[in-house]
Amino acid sequence: MIRSSNSSLLRRTVVLVLGALAASVAFSTLAFVIAGRNAAFNEEVNNIFDQTGKAAVLVEEFGRSDSEQLSFFLENISEITGTRFRLTKTNGDMISPLFSLDESDLYYTEKAKEVLVYDPEEKYSLKIIEEDGPMHNVMLTRFNITLDDGDFCLLSISEIDEMSDVISQYVNILLLSTLAAALTMIVPVVLVVTRIVRPIQEINEIAKDYGKGNYELRADEDYSGEVGELATSFNTMADKLSKSINDLTQERNRLEDIVNVSTEGIVLFDENGNITVTNDTIKTLFSRVPKKNLFTEKLQLIPFDEVWTNVDECIAENETKDFLIEGPDYAYHVTILPKTDPDDPDKCSGATGFVRDITEESKLERTRKDYVANISHELRTPLQTLRGLIE
Repeated sequence: MIRSSNSSLLRRTVVLVLGALAASVAFSTLAFVIAGRNAAFNEEVNNIFDQTGKAAVLVEEFGRSDSEQLSFFLENISEITGTRFRLTKTNGDMISPLFSLDESDLYYTEKAKEVLVYDPEEKYSLKIIEEDGPMHNVMLTRFNITLDDGDFCLLSISEIDEMSDVISQYVNILLLSTLAAALTMIVPVVLVVTRIVRPIQEINEIAKDYGKGNYELRADEDYSGEVGELATSFNTMADKLSKSINDLTQERNRLEDIVNVSTEGIVLFDENGNITVTNDTIKTLFSRVPKKNLFTEKLQLIPFDEVWTNVDECIAENETKDFLIEGPDYAYHVTILPKTDPDDPDKCSGATGFVRDITEESKLERTRKDYVANISHELRTPLQTLRGLIE
């Protein structure tokens, strides 16, 4: 059974979609905050500037700087607008008698010396001071006014927060809408990717069965698009692979038949001298040899230590070994051929051993030699007699 929940492609796709949404939200929020902060900052600066200008017009209507109504007006408008208004002389001295200057007033007054410099040619002067980082600023504005008792300046001190509540609300709305969009998109993404992944998983399962030796399965070619083409190509490959395996199996069986009917024992060794392949003949070839000292699997198959010594030397020296093994009741001719590594001609990757039973041939040869020796011995006496008579 194929479970799409275990698909790494599905998980990666969902993570990719969510990551893209998160990145989009991050960039959108950053761009919105930067643009909104600049717009909100400029708008607040303009509002404060207009507010201070209107306050300056109203202050001129009070007539004199020592008017209690003027001080009361400045105090109330400061509380209502959140902007501190101060009436100063042209040299920068505070003259609002009803105001008690706190430390922040004195601090900003020191900061505002450049703003408070009186210039009759300029009606107003403006300066913005960054405090506590770039998100918090202080705006100092001075308007020149004329009262009945001389020329004066109206100073306003305003704190500007670039990150306004409106921007925060819009950011929250953007985040919530993105979260809703992400939750809405997950369902169709999972459905679509699952539909794409399922046929690929089916082909993967069939490929695993091929690895286990089941070559009868075929992929479903009814899918449309690239998946159907992949299934068709996979089935074509499977047909060719199955045919090749069948051909190789037949060739191997024929080769085994040929090797097994051979009267010679054939043994294949790996690079460590271990047996990898044998034919049936080798298993019965040493039936004449007495069974003794067969404590290892090697000696149980070939019961001669000199054979294994020559196998090790053949692999180590990459040289052919040809020798005879003879006993009272047996005789064998052994040939060991090294197998050269195709990637490194100087390296031996194994060896092939051929063992031929020459016991009967050896007996015939000994019989022939004995016969000739006996004939020679039997003919020697009469020949010696004839030789004496002839002499």
